[in-house]
Amino acid sequence: MSDCFQRALVAREHRCLGFRLRPLAIGHLFTLYEIGSPFVAQEETPVTAQDVAAAVYICTHRPGAGSRSLDGWSARCAAWLLGWMCSRRNLQAECDALSEYLREGCESPAVKCDPRIAGARCGTPLPWQLLAMLWSTFGSLDLRGAMDMRVSWANALLAAHAEATGRVELWGPDDQSFVDWCAEQDRIAAAN
Repeated sequence: MSDCFQRALVAREHRCLGFRLRPLAIGHLFTLYEIGSPFVAQEETPVTAQDVAAAVYICTHRPGAGSRSLDGWSARCAAWLLGWMCSRRNLQAECDALSEYLREGCESPAVKCDPRIAGARCGTPLPWQLLAMLWSTFGSLDLRGAMDMRVSWANALLAAHAEATGRVELWGPDDQSFVDWCAEQDRIAAAN
């Protein structure tokens, strides 16, 4: 079984600004896109302490709950407190922790989609595309259940379904071992 599937089943605990982040769900991604978070932006943008605080606030709440209360008084107080905590910490380290959380949460199984690219990853589609694929593949999914679904679960389910229907072939540990062995043989041949 691919390590990606194992990580999808048991999410590792992530912390940022001292808070435990909930496993990344599709609803979290929707909210991060909705507020224009630089952590999910297509182009690279500078990250501020307020950006980190907002992302932590969203990802420590149940999907959807963070977005409903983002404009409320308590959210502004929490954002101020989180921003203050950010100023007392190493901002780059907190950004790295949040980026690792998002990278791991959005991880998808490697597939054999291009023979020139060993274990290429097709990546996580945008959240609305992910929802559309889930609904078209597993029709009986309600919106709340879809928004609460971990992104890694959705990616693993879609990859497993695509392999079962013959649309892709997943990259496994044996494939990686073979590529590593070939690379070692090439190094040996080049040294001689």
